[in-house]
Amino acid sequence: MAINFPGNIGLKNIFPHSREFDTGGGNVRIGQGDIIVAQDETGDTDNLNDAMDLLPALGGTIYIKEGIYLFDSEITITKTIKFLGTGITSVIKSITLPLNGDLLHANSVNNIIFENLKIYSNRNGIELVECDNCIIKNCFFECDKSIRIFGCKKVTIKDNYFEPDSISIGLYISGAVRCKFITIENNYRTGGGSYFLVIKDTDYSTIGSNYVENTSYSCCKLGESSTGSNGGSFNIFSRNILNTTAGGGGACITVADSSSEHNIICNNILKSTNNGFYQSNGDNTLIIGNQTKNVNIAGGTGNDVHNIII
Repeated sequence: MAINFPGNIGLKNIFPHSREFDTGGGNVRIGQGDIIVAQDETGDTDNLNDAMDLLPALGGTIYIKEGIYLFDSEITITKTIKFLGTGITSVIKSITLPLNGDLLHANSVNNIIFENLKIYSNRNGIELVECDNCIIKNCFFECDKSIRIFGCKKVTIKDNYFEPDSISIGLYISGAVRCKFITIENNYRTGGGSYFLVIKDTDYSTIGSNYVENTSYSCCKLGESSTGSNGGSFNIFSRNILNTTAGGGGACITVADSSSEHNIICNNILKSTNNGFYQSNGDNTLIIGNQTKNVNIAGGTGNDVHNIII
C-alpha cells in the first residue's frame, strides 16, 4: 500500500518490502532495481544485455524477475552492476558456449555483485579477471566450472549452492597477478564432480564453514606442483566439513606446491577414504584441531601437526 503523504505530493512507497512499484520508463524502484528485466512485460526490457546498456556509465542495479533468460554467447560486463534476482527462479542460461567459454565475464571492473540468481552453463559460469571488491552471494550453479577468479582482490563468495553431479570444479582461483583477501564462506556442494576448490597464486584468504561431500578428487587443493611456484601463503582453512571418496593422493585438503608457506588448517571435519589432509610440498603449515582419518605430510619443512585422528 502506498503511503499517503501530506499534500499529495506524489511520493511513492520507499520501503524495500513493497511490491507496489512503477515499471518501465526508467524509474528507480527502491529495493528492486534501477532497471528491471522481466519476461511478463512489467519491466524495462526482457533482455539482460539491453538492461546493461540502459544503465549509466557508472552502473547501477539490475533486478531480474522470474524466468529463464537464454544466451548463445558470453555476456560481457563493462559497468559496476549489482545483478539481483528472485533466487532459483531467475535463471541465466546457455547451452551453446564454446570450450572454456564463460556465461558472465568481466575484466577490470570493480564492485560487481551477483545475488539470488541461478547460473546454468554448459561451460563456465562467472569469470572475473582483475576485478576487486566483488560479491557472489546466494546463487545456484549448474556449470562445468562455476566460478573462475583471476588476479582479483577482496572478493567474497558465500552462501552459494552448487548442483550435484554437474560440476568438474566449483571454484577456480588463480592469475598472473596474485589474488588476495578472497573469502569463501558457507557454500554448499554435494554429489559428483572433481574439485570443489582449486586455489593457486593466492594469499591472505579465508576458506571457512563450507560443506562439501563426495568429490572424486581433493575437495580443496592449494597449488599445483605440476606447473610450479603457484601455491599460496598465509591462507586459513577453518570450520569446513569436507568429505571425499578420492583414492591415491586425494584428500579433503591438499597442499601441492613448494611455494605455499604459513598456511593454517584448523578446526575442520575431514572425512576421507584415504587422507584427511595431504601435503606433497609446502613449508611452515600449521595443522591443528581437525577431526580427520589421516594426515600425510610427504614434503616441506617446519610443519606443525596437532589433530584428533578418527
